[in-house]
Amino acid sequence: MRKLITLLLLLTLMFTLWASPDGTWSIGFSSGYSNNAVLYQKGYRIDTGYENGNGFSISIPVNYKVNDFFSVETGITYVQKNFTWSKTLRTDSETLTFSQKQINGFVEIPLSLSFSITNSTVSAVASAGPYIGIWAHSYRTDSPYNSSVGLNGEGKYDTVSGFHSFNKADNRFEFGFIFTAGVEVEISKTVMFLRGVYDISITDLSSDYQISRVVRHNSTFRAEAGMRFLI
Repeated sequence: MRKLITLLLLLTLMFTLWASPDGTWSIGFSSGYSNNAVLYQKGYRIDTGYENGNGFSISIPVNYKVNDFFSVETGITYVQKNFTWSKTLRTDSETLTFSQKQINGFVEIPLSLSFSITNSTVSAVASAGPYIGIWAHSYRTDSPYNSSVGLNGEGKYDTVSGFHSFNKADNRFEFGFIFTAGVEVEISKTVMFLRGVYDISITDLSSDYQISRVVRHNSTFRAEAGMRFLI
């Protein structure tokens, strides 16, 4: 994994050094909507399921335009990768369900190569590259096991909420690949853009010390709008 990351960084650095001296830098901001899915192998755990979660993202993109066709982009992004997981226990007399909603914040640094087709004002842009990230926080709401008729006669117990304290079971480092496609409009020294972003993590949310763990990966779609300023 480290060799792969190093190779990708070296290739990007070589491309940047090859860049034209007439290249331009730009920096800006963007925000948008995120929808995260957890990819996992259910195996024999047929009683466990995951639901997609909605959230938001905020980015500060930094772009170096090599020429009319290629550019390199990095920056920093805060993105929510939320989900809800549930576990069901069925007996002869009742069905008991435990669910946990997670609001997960990740901070990422992408490094992507972009290709664009432009008429000098409007550009169609597509890019791809790796990213590294850190699992910054997790706010969780637990709904304990309950039956159709609970102890209080209402069929539902109280929920418990709070920030999760990370431990050795959590893998807070994330590495994956990012793919984007969108449209950019350049007016004077301002570039406005609208794009779709797909992040796919290849690292597990759990650390590998656990035995018989369920391997889980984040798969996140984002729709973003923003602008960059030429410098």
